[in-house]
Amino acid sequence: MQARRFRNLSFDLAGKVTFIAQGPTGQPLQPGDRVRAGQLLAAVDDRQLQSDRDQAQARVTEAQQEQVARQAQVAVAQAQVAQAQAQVAEAEAQVNRSRSALNLAETELRRYEGLAQQGIVSPSDLDVRRNQVQDALAGLRATEARVSAAQGEVSAARAQQLATEGQLKAAGARITTAEAGVAQATLAMEKAKLYAPFDGLVGHLNLRLGEYYVPQGGTAQLDQADGAGSVPIVLYDPMELVVEVALPADGQLQAELGQVAFVLTQASEPELGSGSGSEPGSGLGLEQANPVQSQMQSPIQGRVMAIAPAIDPSLRSRQVTIAIERGGELLQHGDWVTAMVVTATAEAAVTVPLEAVVYRDRQPYVFVADALEKDVSATGASMPVLPGSASVGKGDRRPNRGLALTQQRPVQLGISGLTEQQILSGVGVGEAVVVEGQSRLAGNMPVQLLDGLGTNWSAELPGKSDLN
Repeated sequence: MQARRFRNLSFDLAGKVTFIAQGPTGQPLQPGDRVRAGQLLAAVDDRQLQSDRDQAQARVTEAQQEQVARQAQVAVAQAQVAQAQAQVAEAEAQVNRSRSALNLAETELRRYEGLAQQGIVSPSDLDVRRNQVQDALAGLRATEARVSAAQGEVSAARAQQLATEGQLKAAGARITTAEAGVAQATLAMEKAKLYAPFDGLVGHLNLRLGEYYVPQGGTAQLDQADGAGSVPIVLYDPMELVVEVALPADGQLQAELGQVAFVLTQASEPELGSGSGSEPGSGLGLEQANPVQSQMQSPIQGRVMAIAPAIDPSLRSRQVTIAIERGGELLQHGDWVTAMVVTATAEAAVTVPLEAVVYRDRQPYVFVADALEKDVSATGASMPVLPGSASVGKGDRRPNRGLALTQQRPVQLGISGLTEQQILSGVGVGEAVVVEGQSRLAGNMPVQLLDGLGTNWSAELPGKSDLN
């Protein structure tokens, strides 16, 4: 028996249980209490986790402040690069002016040298022109040096800019790392708390306030046997319950989608009769009482919703899933139940109680009690004492009211129901059949019928029997 929607809720870390939610009565949660989706159900001590998160958040703040400082440094470096580039441009303009002045001085020098050869200008005037060429050449060299210096400043400013940009990226990376630390610490804190993922019922609760919880090495699936004992909280949706049954793959029982099924819990199944000793057809010569001896007054009813297409090779069975449609409030996730699928029905069937059928040497029998009309003592036979009855032996002259003679009749069986077995032949309508004490009976034995004790049954002819 399991819910179609269920969840194992487990802490992923060890710690002291510091919180368990209150149930409807104001007491800590108990199995069967309803919870709401998103409700905090339990928590373990997370003070160390809170400290880790605070430290991670502090590292985020520190990295963010460093990022702001690095951004300012990058802006300064970019301004320095721009200033250096402007100085280079100015120095290059001066170089052009100095080169123009040098060209002009050289032109004048060549003109004056021609005039000096003609005797038109004096040597001193020629010397002046030569000095002007030297001055222009010196100016050109000076401006070219300033260009080189400005270019060096540009390179230095760019290197500083690259360095500060690298530091800015490093600050961003530290922010990302610190934020990841915050997220990790926050996630760890969430793992210290258990929240209800949906509206449902608490199936199992394995927590106590003040106890120290230690994870069991992983979360078991809910359908595993150890889930109820090791998982802190088992939550399931009681509105969607299903039964998983293994149907023998021998072909004798054919389940189909949509077939009606009845479910019996262990609490609703009665104890086996004293005659249950072997399976039908075991060849042990013992009688066998059916394990389902009475039908619930309000049976839990479902319908076949899925049939596995493959056969389990180890169990030689096919899995059948039954969806519960009525009586689900009587079931709990994890219950062991008996499911009976209605695979056939019979109109106007002759039926006897299931426990009336016994097996001897693989042959089904029913003991029929025929009322006696003569003195029991005439038979000279001993009579078994049924529960609550008195023995009637040889020479006993008690009245014969309530006495009967048994007949062990072989019967041909039809289909079985929750409480009744269809009889195709061997027993007629209205005949009294024995349902207890068959292990001490044989054919033609006198017995005393007990009214009101459930030891005598009559076959009846119902209007319709649903059998499976």
